[in-house]
Amino acid sequence: MAVPATHKGRVWLWVRLTIGAGLMGIAIGYYLQVIGRLEMTSFLIFSFTVRGMIIGAFFWMFQIFWVAGPKGKKLRALATGPRLTAKVVVYVVLIETGYWIGELIFRSSQIT
Repeated sequence: MAVPATHKGRVWLWVRLTIGAGLMGIAIGYYLQVIGRLEMTSFLIFSFTVRGMIIGAFFWMFQIFWVAGPKGKKLRALATGPRLTAKVVVYVVLIETGYWIGELIFRSSQIT
């Protein structure tokens, strides 16, 4: 995937990939609900969509604006092992942060 050179192009790519992550969140949520033989409600579809978008927004923002941007020049200059290790650590932190934010949002709405 080629990252656009303009800032507007990068933002548009980020928006499209974030929406795609929301759709992926629905698919993963549906799969998890079916495995657990639980009912898939509209609230769960919405919550999985939002969680997927939050995680995707963090993930793709890092990839598009930092790694592929001018700030990622030092990272791209590293050898494959250290570069992969650094990216995996950051991805795990971003995904866990997004999951945690989603839990905070939807745990409080399920209590009431």
